[in-house]
Amino acid sequence: MLSASTCFTSEMPLLQQLLTLIEAWPESKSCDGAFVLVSKNLKKGEGALWEIDCLKQKGIPLRGVYIKGGTYSDKPDNLYGVTCKEWSWENVK
Repeated sequence: MLSASTCFTSEMPLLQQLLTLIEAWPESKSCDGAFVLVSKNLKKGEGALWEIDCLKQKGIPLRGVYIKGGTYSDKPDNLYGVTCKEWSWENVK
């Protein structure tokens, strides 16, 4: 199980790091919600898109926040139905 003490080093092969994370995901504790930072690069982030899918499968509420010039057109398909707003303290309350 992945814990706060899990340490990844440059000597650990990337595949081993990924397998450790994948194995730990089903056992991870649930949370009350998650923010997704939507930038112009999110659609290219396979790992981030996978995490979004996992959160949605677990029924965890999501809120998108546009950052670094990200807009509605940068919102990936797997965020369909998820409210996304411009970054401001008011919008993340």
